[in-house]
Amino acid sequence: MSPSVEPVEVLDGHSLEPGERAEAAAHKGSATTFFSGFDGLRAIAALAVLVTHVWLASSYRGPGSTWLTQLDVGVPVFFVISGFLLYRPFVAARLADRDQQSTAVFWKRRVLRIFPAYWIALIIISAFFYEGPLPIENAKDFITHALLLQVYTSDRVIGGPIQQSWTLAVEVAFYAFLPFYALAIRRIRPKRWSVLTVELVGIAALYVFSCAYRLILLGLDLSVPRYSQWRIFLPGFLDTLALGMLLAVLSAWFTREGRRVTVPRWSAGAAWGVAFVCYALLAEGIGLPLIPTEPRSDVQFMVEQFLRGVFAFALVLPAVFAAARPGVIHRFLSARVMVALGLVSYGIYLWHEGMIDAYLQWRDLVIFQPNMLNLLVFVLVTTILIATVSYHAIEKPAMRLKGVRLQPEFLRRRTATWGSFEKTLLFIMFAGFVIRFAYAWFERRPQFDEVGVIGDANFYHRGAQLLADGKGFISTFSYDVFGKTIQDASHPPLYILWLAIPSVFGWSTTTAHQLWTIPIGVATIATVGYCGKDMIGRRTGLIAAALVAVYPNVWSHDALITSETMAIFTTTVTVWMGYRYWRAPSMKRALALGLAVALAVFARSEMAMLIPFMVIPLLLATRGASWKERWKRLVAAGLMVLAIVGPWVAWNLVRFEEPVTLSTNFGLTLLSANCDGTYYGNDIGYWRMDCALPVGDSIRALEIDQSVAEKGYRDAALDYIKEHKGRFAYVTLVRWARYTGLWDLTHRFDQVYKDMNPEGREPYVAWTSVYMWFALAPLALVGAVVLRRRRIPFYIACAPIFATFVTATITFHQNRYRASAEPAICLLAAVTIDAIVRRVERTRRGAAGAADAAEPGPDDGDGGGNGEPARELTGTLA
Repeated sequence: MSPSVEPVEVLDGHSLEPGERAEAAAHKGSATTFFSGFDGLRAIAALAVLVTHVWLASSYRGPGSTWLTQLDVGVPVFFVISGFLLYRPFVAARLADRDQQSTAVFWKRRVLRIFPAYWIALIIISAFFYEGPLPIENAKDFITHALLLQVYTSDRVIGGPIQQSWTLAVEVAFYAFLPFYALAIRRIRPKRWSVLTVELVGIAALYVFSCAYRLILLGLDLSVPRYSQWRIFLPGFLDTLALGMLLAVLSAWFTREGRRVTVPRWSAGAAWGVAFVCYALLAEGIGLPLIPTEPRSDVQFMVEQFLRGVFAFALVLPAVFAAARPGVIHRFLSARVMVALGLVSYGIYLWHEGMIDAYLQWRDLVIFQPNMLNLLVFVLVTTILIATVSYHAIEKPAMRLKGVRLQPEFLRRRTATWGSFEKTLLFIMFAGFVIRFAYAWFERRPQFDEVGVIGDANFYHRGAQLLADGKGFISTFSYDVFGKTIQDASHPPLYILWLAIPSVFGWSTTTAHQLWTIPIGVATIATVGYCGKDMIGRRTGLIAAALVAVYPNVWSHDALITSETMAIFTTTVTVWMGYRYWRAPSMKRALALGLAVALAVFARSEMAMLIPFMVIPLLLATRGASWKERWKRLVAAGLMVLAIVGPWVAWNLVRFEEPVTLSTNFGLTLLSANCDGTYYGNDIGYWRMDCALPVGDSIRALEIDQSVAEKGYRDAALDYIKEHKGRFAYVTLVRWARYTGLWDLTHRFDQVYKDMNPEGREPYVAWTSVYMWFALAPLALVGAVVLRRRRIPFYIACAPIFATFVTATITFHQNRYRASAEPAICLLAAVTIDAIVRRVERTRRGAAGAADAAEPGPDDGDGGGNGEPARELTGTLA
């Protein structure tokens, strides 16, 4: 390093010594606040992990083995360093009353730091160095490892080309969590608590939560593979990361406003003495097994994690708080060799397991055979060389991209006017996409591959393939089983037309259709967000979008290859167009509303009820327009619906023997809901396919004109209803109870179990759906009242709820039938949540104003209640 490096003052200590100045020069331009000694700590942590892995792979099990096996304490050292260095800018900004650093910039920096070097290592180690069968068999496996998602798959938690990368997965989860935690803790401003107290309480809560999480896992039995896997999720290590965050809070607090803090020279030795005691206890004191993967007792499991955290905390402490004149420990950490090793420590961590495998292949040995000393020398030399190349050729160039705009110029210009609403909504959409993709790829795709596609999913999936092949809209079952081409209109055609687009180009597998459906689900998130924004304000839109993004009753449909996703989207667009028209009525917006409702009807025929429930009253109640103009807009919207739906209806009237409008499925649905099995017994208010017709008659019905079969089903259902008039009213009440969830509360969650069997939902999806429904439904009810009081037409948002409720009344209830109304439920719930937030804000502003009135004084710069009073929303945008 150049001797002309200018002295750099360290916030938490002293003027830098020559070795420290060299360390600072290595980080010039990359750190806002430099802390000497951290490169040395990284070197210690990386080399410790390397040595313990070399010992594990070698034949040595002699004296000192208990001390060697615990050298993976380097992992908690890395976690404490991450917690400190990453959280300190957030807390320092809060103490200085500055804006929090951009979350997008934070994630960009983390991605550039972690992934480029990791991807190169993953590819090269997989191709050349991995010993044994490679646990990457296909593109899905590679993507799982490339995105550090392997810890969330039970069969490859610590497997793979870079086995130790599970710790990187924990780091990435921490990167995702930290900005939101910092934002949340920043918003807590109790009058009687200082900022320091709030920060310390928050960190204590994280630590206690992590301990409680591990205790819960112990109660669930860690020997069960999935619970054992859950140990390495982020909550399992949040206590260690919280210790690093604690150091960040203390460091930022003691050095706020440019203050300096020094500690006695002996404090570094004392801290490392504590670290040594903790390590000795880990090695000899609590009886841990020799091999890290061997089982531990519950007490050992908890004590080991505690000691590891204290060890890492004590080891890092001297680098955070230094003496006025550095001692031996600081000089050691800032020595040139330690700085050099620390700079390439990430490469050491990534490559050393690959070099162990390379040595085994080179010497034709298997694990546990190599001499430890020979293996250690080989791995140290090769790993440090490769890590040095990785640092200079990959890591440093990637880090230079931190300040470079990665957006294309045209995209940057397009998004230049985006505010916080658009950026936050985009993030919510991305989160929603991740949820939908993960569910489709890891949960539903294997099921389709194993058991095939049946039921309605087969109608849409196979129907799209046949349509792309030029067969038209025909019965898939009749064609595939009997080889007959029989016209079919079991469902409206919009979703089949959508799936036919990729099918025309040969992308017609179930996976392709799932992936082609997910963008519709993500578009629903955006639509709900903008709908809430136009209805009340930005916050309402973002809350509603977030609810739709995570609500299983919405996202679970995106992977099922059924029309619910398309119906959810088009119905939500209709609601949005309704509120846009209400805000600024015009002929153009009336036509847009007509187009939206036509597409909704084209997706699910029962959405035709949106016309009487929303379109007609909205257009006829247009403010500031003559009745003539109102009728003109209503007729125009009706003509738009007719232009979209009319050709389909006309074709159905021509190609079937009996009159058919939108679909031929109503009769079968009606009959399956009205029979002895659904009027009495456990399936009351539900459906049973065996009620429709005996199996043989049902199959024969598929060989005749579908309109004739539909008429037979409908007549049989109506005859049954007439014969059981006295029971019909009670069954209708049960259907309502199933729709609202009251049936679940009084009948041991019968509807939830029906969602699992026969509907085929995964238990976690079914249970999470019902829990969120019970949380959102009351909020939605209050939201409708809030809209009414604010003179905002609530019937626009409620129209899909009315339509699906009528559908359940006429037929039966299953959660799929309520799908089109779920975004509206989220929207109304968001109205309530926003109203609560507004009330809290108004109360705080009122309290601040009262305090100012009681004790006059100079303005402290935050408004102090002297600003404009909160504006009550009465139909205007917030």
